[in-house]
Amino acid sequence: MANLLYQQIEMLSREKHIEPDVVVSAIEDAMVVAARKYYKTEEDLRGKFNQETGQVDVYAVLTVVEEVADPTREISLTDARRKDPAARAEALNDADIVILCLPDDAAKESVSLITNDRTRVIDASTAQCKSGETALTWNQSGPQGPSGETGPAGPQGPQGPPGPASSPGYQTTSSGVVAVHALASVTALATCPAGKRAIGGGFTKSSVEINGSEPYYLNGGWLVRATGPALFDGWVEAYAICANA
Repeated sequence: MANLLYQQIEMLSREKHIEPDVVVSAIEDAMVVAARKYYKTEEDLRGKFNQETGQVDVYAVLTVVEEVADPTREISLTDARRKDPAARAEALNDADIVILCLPDDAAKESVSLITNDRTRVIDASTAQCKSGETALTWNQSGPQGPSGETGPAGPQGPQGPPGPASSPGYQTTSSGVVAVHALASVTALATCPAGKRAIGGGFTKSSVEINGSEPYYLNGGWLVRATGPALFDGWVEAYAICANA
C-alpha cells in the first residue's frame, strides 16, 4: 500500500499534469542538497524515495581503490574488505578467539560465518542465549519490589497555547519556459507564494546542460541554472513544490 505522501504526490501530478517520477526526483534532489549542506560534505550523495514508507534514504557512492586520493569519492580496499561478508568470514575462521560487541542480529550473523570447531567466541550480546538461560548484565540488580499505593492526583496544569493552523497542502509553481540560446547561461526561478517556501523542486528541459538545481533561499523558491548547446537553442523550466513556511 502506497504511503500517504506518495498518494499526495500522485494527486499533485494529476492536477498539474506532470509525471509522479518528476516530483519524486525533485524530492530526492532536495533531500540530497539538504544533507550535503547539513553535513557539509562534498561526497557523491544519492537519494532514494521509498513509496511504501515515504522515507528518503540518502547514501554516498564510493569507488574502491588501492590508495585513496579523494576521501569524498573513494574508499580503500582495506575498509571495503571490512564490509565484505567473505572477507569477514575469512578473518573469523582464521582467529582462535573472537570477542563480539555487536547488536544481537549482527552477532548472530558473525557466528554463522564461522565454519570450524576451533574458533572460540566470547559474545557480549544476548544473541547466543539458549532456551532457559538468562543473560547477565554488567550491573545486574535484584528483582523489583512490589509497587506502592498510588498517590493523589496533582492539581490540573494551565491550558497550553493553541496549536498552529493545519497545512492546506502542497502547491506547485513554475518559472515558465526560459529560452536558452547557444552557449548562453541562464537561470530559471520558480517562486513560491507569500508565506510558503520550497520543500522540493526540479526542472524540465530540452537540449541544454543543467549546471545546478537547488533551493533559492532569498525568496523560498527553486533555482535552476542551465547552459545552451553549441550549435542550436534550447529551453528550461524550473518548478517548486511549496508548503507553508
